Amino acid sequence: MLALAGEVAGARVLDAGCGPGFYAEELLARGAEVVAVDFSEPMLELARKRLGPSIDVRRVDLRDALPFADAEFDLIVCPLVLHHLEDRLQPLREFHRVLRAGGLHFVISDVFADPGSGSTNRSMRKPASPIAAHSDVRGSRQ
Repeated sequence: MLALAGEVAGARVLDAGCGPGFYAEELLARGAEVVAVDFSEPMLELARKRLGPSIDVRRVDLRDALPFADAEFDLIVCPLVLHHLEDRLQPLREFHRVLRAGGLHFVISDVFADPGSGSTNRSMRKPASPIAAHSDVRGSRQ
C-alpha cells in the first residue's frame, strides 16, 4: 500500500486506525508528518512506544466526525479498519473532508467481514458494500 503512495516526504499523513504504528513508523522514516489515530487505547500505547513522543498519537472514533480541519491531510491510510464498523460511509465522508485537493487515501478492508463484529464470514457471496470492495479510493474535488 505504501509503495502506491509514492513520495511522501513533507506530506501530512493521517494513519486512521494506526494499531501499533507500523504504517506510521514507515511513513515517518520516509519523511512524512504523521498523525496516528486509533480507537483502542492498548493499540495507542503500543504506537506511542514504537513512535516516541514527537508524533501526534490520539484516540479517535472513526464513527464520529474527525477532529481535524477541512483539507488538512495530503494522504490518508486506513488499513484493515472499515470492516469493524457498521457504517462504513461515515469515515469515508470524513476522509474526503479532511483530504486536500489532489490528495489520496488508501483503504484496505476485509470485504467479507461481518460489519461491526471484527469477524470474518467467508460464506458471504459478495462484498458487504461497494465502497469496501475498492482497495484505493481517490477523492476528487472541483
